[in-house]
Amino acid sequence: MDVLRFHTAWVDANSYHLDIEDAQIPQMVDQNEAFRGGGMDGEIDVPLGQEKPTASFMLTTLAAAVMRRAGLVPGQRSPITFRGHTVSEYSDDEKEVIAAVTGRVNAQPEPWKAGAKSGVKYPITGISYYKLTIGGELIWERDILNMIRRVGDADQMATARRSLGF
Repeated sequence: MDVLRFHTAWVDANSYHLDIEDAQIPQMVDQNEAFRGGGMDGEIDVPLGQEKPTASFMLTTLAAAVMRRAGLVPGQRSPITFRGHTVSEYSDDEKEVIAAVTGRVNAQPEPWKAGAKSGVKYPITGISYYKLTIGGELIWERDILNMIRRVGDADQMATARRSLGF
């Protein structure tokens, strides 16, 4: 059992390991539609692609360099890299976790209160690229604009791209 012990976010080549409170990397979730054929006794979900990926992170400071990534004109996306370190509870195995995301950064400052910490939540929307590796092993890679979806070593969309001529 590998337990995530440490994590950080990198934005514009700056680490926020002292400021990051939490991070949510994108999920891989099927976008399903119910189907019931004439000879079926019930319906099943048919996957028709993947749901729109989102991610987020929370910093406990007003990081101006990150805040400037919000509100960019359409078409501009920012690369964000989440890095983590896992340690096995059963062996001396340690691994790095890297989640690279390209998307649009949004800024949601928390209320300011005297004597209490406040920070900024950064939802990442419009994600066009996502790659997750654990211990150097590719888990997922998704390049939406180029119709690439890799799960491990298997390119799930290779045949579809060939059928479409690219």
